[in-house]
Amino acid sequence: MKKFKVKKTIQEINEKIKKGQAVVVTAEEMIDVVEKHGAVEAARKIDVVTTGTFGPMCSSGAFLNFGHTSPRIRASKVWLNDVPAYGGIAAVDCYIGATEVVEGDPLNSVYPGEFNYGGGHVIEDLVAGNAVKLRAEGYGTDCYPARKYEKNITIHDLKDAILFNRAMPIKIITVPLIYQTQQFILIWECCVRRWPTLLMQHQDS
Repeated sequence: MKKFKVKKTIQEINEKIKKGQAVVVTAEEMIDVVEKHGAVEAARKIDVVTTGTFGPMCSSGAFLNFGHTSPRIRASKVWLNDVPAYGGIAAVDCYIGATEVVEGDPLNSVYPGEFNYGGGHVIEDLVAGNAVKLRAEGYGTDCYPARKYEKNITIHDLKDAILFNRAMPIKIITVPLIYQTQQFILIWECCVRRWPTLLMQHQDS
């Protein structure tokens, strides 16, 4: 078995946390610590490296219902601030994935890609109450004759807005420490669970 040059137990780290003596840095800060002191000394100095993020998380997205238009449209294609959303759900329902990229983004054709705007940002704009440009296209039917629809909307214009993360029910993303102590909580998990409340606040106002 490989021998580690620095050994710290979870119990030791928890005790330092209780006493307020633990040295905590973010993942980005840890890079600088390692570059300055080396990996071994960094392991001695640092007790906890936080890796939680409030950025767009894979497997996350939002189901949105923007209400019937006049004339009505069967929105088979939907964009929100030019970010494609999946329209194959119902007439005026769509699903926007947090990691979907804005249409026309060069992606990695200009390496490395910047990926400045996408589905996660659309969701953030909605939660913040900002206006989002809705664009929808349909193929036209007797019941839904409209073929195009555009409107600037806010979260207050939506009939339903529900955040969803498919990984949450099966818990495929987790941290081993969760099983050993309740003191460790996944930041992203708390964020995803809190989002639906934020999105639905407009219905109570």
